[in-house]
Amino acid sequence: MINFNERLNDSGPWGRLLARGLLYLIVFLLLSLLVAGCRPGQSATTSSTPAKKLITIVDSAGRQVEVPCRPTRIVVSNSDVAELIIALGSKDKIIGVSDTTLADPLLAELLPGVASVGQWSQPNVEKILELKPDIVFGYASFLKNAEKITQAGIPLVLLDCYKPETLARDITTLGQILGQEERARAYIQTMDKYIAEIKAAVAGQKPTPIYLELYSDFKTVTDKTGGGQMIQVANGLNVAGKETTEYPKVNPEWVLAKKPEVIVRVLSSSIPNGYKIHEVAPWQKLREGLLKRPGWSDIPAVKKNKVYLMSSDIYTGPRAVVGMAYLARWLHPEAAKRLDPEAIHREFLEKFLGVKLDGRWVYP
Repeated sequence: MINFNERLNDSGPWGRLLARGLLYLIVFLLLSLLVAGCRPGQSATTSSTPAKKLITIVDSAGRQVEVPCRPTRIVVSNSDVAELIIALGSKDKIIGVSDTTLADPLLAELLPGVASVGQWSQPNVEKILELKPDIVFGYASFLKNAEKITQAGIPLVLLDCYKPETLARDITTLGQILGQEERARAYIQTMDKYIAEIKAAVAGQKPTPIYLELYSDFKTVTDKTGGGQMIQVANGLNVAGKETTEYPKVNPEWVLAKKPEVIVRVLSSSIPNGYKIHEVAPWQKLREGLLKRPGWSDIPAVKKNKVYLMSSDIYTGPRAVVGMAYLARWLHPEAAKRLDPEAIHREFLEKFLGVKLDGRWVYP
C-alpha cells in the first residue's frame, strides 16, 4: 500500500506537488464511488455495471428489499405495475408478464412479443427462472407463491399500484427502482392535480349512497379496498363500506334494503371493454339484466336510471383518477358537471402511454 506521507517527504517540491495532486484525485474518485447510486439519498452497493447497483426499498407489504437499480430484465405478474413501468419509460426492460396483462388490449399492444409467465396470482416459477430476470414484481395481497420466487434467489418486490391512498407512494418506489424519479413525479403531479379538482367539485355535497358491484353478481367492496377509496374521493356513501370482509358477497334483498341512489358494475374480462373496444351490445345486455333483477325496480338507482357500467381499466390502478371523475359525475351530476373524465383520460394515455383515446370505458 502507498504511504503518501513518506512519498511527500522524500520526493522534493515538484514531487510533493505531483503526489498531492494524485492523492486528491484518488480521494475524489473514492468519494464518487461511495455516493454513487441509483439516485442521491438511496443506500447503494456498487458493482462492475450500473445496472447491478443495489438499493434498499420498502414495498407495499412493508418489506425491506434490496433490489438492483435500473434493472434490465423485469418480470411482472401485476398488470398495474406493468402499465406503470411503461408509463415511466421503461417498457423495453419488461421480459415477462402475467397472462392477464397480455389479455389487456392496450398492454398487449404496448408489449409485443413479451413472454407469459402464467397466472397473475400464481405465476409459473420455472418460466420465470428460464427468463433470468433481475427482479420480479407482484401484488402484495394476492401473490400466492412469493416464497418460491424468493427461494430462487430473485429479488421480489410486492408492489400494489392500485389503491388510491397508497398509489403515489408505490409509484415513487417504482421510480426509484427504475431510475425514473422525474417521470414518476410527473405522473403523481398529474394524478394529484385531478384528484384535487374532483374533491373540490364535490366538496360540501351530501354523500350519495352507492352500490358498487365488482366483476361478478353481488360481489361488492368495503371502504378499505381500492374501489371503496375511489368512492370516498368522489364523495359517495358506500352502502357496503362497513362490512367485515373486504370483498363481501351480498344478495338481492340486501341491496334492495340499502336503497342505493347510484349503482355501478365493474366489468370483468368476459365482456370486451377498454382500449379499441367499441361494440356496445354486450354492455347493453348486462345493464338490462341489472335493471330487470327481481325487486330491483323499487331501488332508487333503478327508478332514476342511474345504473352505470365501468371498465376495469379505470377502476383502481394507475388510471383510477379517471374512474373517480366518472363516479363524481354520476354521484353529483350538477356539482361535478365541469369535470371532463374523457379529457383526463386522454391526457394520461397520450402523455404517459403514447396512445390515443380510442375505446369504450363506461356505459351509458
